[in-house]
Parts: sequence; structure tokens; C-alpha cells
Amino acid sequence: MLHHSFDELDGKDFDFCWSEAYKNDAALFAHLANPVVGAYLEDHGKLADKFVVEIYGTIGEPLKKACADLPFPVHVYATKLGYSRL
Repeated sequence: MLHHSFDELDGKDFDFCWSEAYKNDAALFAHLANPVVGAYLEDHGKLADKFVVEIYGTIGEPLKKACADLPFPVHVYATKLGYSRL
């Protein structure tokens, strides 16, 4: 993981966003396979009305399949053009 933050959105109570950046698909696979992450996601479901993951960037078919099998919605926004310093 190259970046990780927990930010309040628009000053609204209880409206937050985790922001994370990964080096590549393998790094995100490793993160998803971490047992601590699985335990967090289970507990998070008890605390929030909704949980949605948005991925910004191009990912491979195996990762798309893995995301489709997760127990929450995942939206992938493929990169068409841009620049990142990460």
C-alpha cells in the first residue's frame, strides 16, 4: 500500500472515506487476503449503513473477478488518461 488515509467528507457527521493506493494488482490481492482486513470488513458492516469500494485505475481480469466476489459493491473506474506521482 502506497497511500492510506481516513477522511471526513463535506463536514457531514459520519460520512467518511478511506483512500488507499496500491502499487499493482498483486498488492491489492495481498491486502484483500490479509485476515485482519477480513475481520475489519465484517465488523464494519455492523457500524455502517453502507459500504462501497471505488477503484480508480485499470485493473486486470483476475482482480476484477475477485472484486466481483466480495460481499459489498465494488465500482471500477478505469483510467483513460492521466498522470500520477505514486
